[in-house]
Amino acid sequence: MTDDQRKGRRAIETGPTGMTTAKNLAMLRKRRGLTTRQLSAALERAGRPIPASGITRMEKGERAVTVDDLAALATVLDVSPAALMLPAEDSGPVHITPTKPVPWLVAWRWAHGEHPPFTPGGEDDPRSDRDWPERRRRFLQENQPYRDADHLREIARYIAARIDGPWHLELDSTGESEHGTLSLRSERTKRDDREATLEDQVHAIANTYGISLPEARSRLYTRLAEERSQQNGGD
Repeated sequence: MTDDQRKGRRAIETGPTGMTTAKNLAMLRKRRGLTTRQLSAALERAGRPIPASGITRMEKGERAVTVDDLAALATVLDVSPAALMLPAEDSGPVHITPTKPVPWLVAWRWAHGEHPPFTPGGEDDPRSDRDWPERRRRFLQENQPYRDADHLREIARYIAARIDGPWHLELDSTGESEHGTLSLRSERTKRDDREATLEDQVHAIANTYGISLPEARSRLYTRLAEERSQQNGGD
């Protein structure tokens, strides 16, 4: 093999993101209960035909997933492209390039256009740089062009995309920290203008933080107990 051939082979080797995509593709296909033939048929209907053998090679990391493939696979599997490209669970730093590891949560926030990829407190953390406010503003503008300039409307739209209404939201910010209370208003609540039930709030907390109902219930009851204690003077 010549040097040029070796260079060509290295150029098309699957990197860390490609291997994660291969793993996620297999996982999501099986989770949807699809065979490679069924997924292939769905891709053909979507206008991006990939043979079943090609899907098998993708899942083994033997065939590169192009951006067009990625968009079609994400559409057919009903996920965002990021759900194919990034690890589903936090198992350590994510190598978004072979030499660029960042924390798992940072990788996901970067993929969703919230901020550039960096390790908080690391050498690549740009938040102390003079140009950080302008860089962050530009990043948000370019990566979230749909974002509403009115922060309250943006928050409301974000919650509405995750929780069916009607609901009530209260926010409080001291400049150093933010606190919020979210409660759902049931149909009964709309009719008699009473507060939502505790179980409504449990479901809202579970949906907002992506946790189980028992954990959400525990959080809510702990918070209520703390509020009761404060009202009673800490007794």
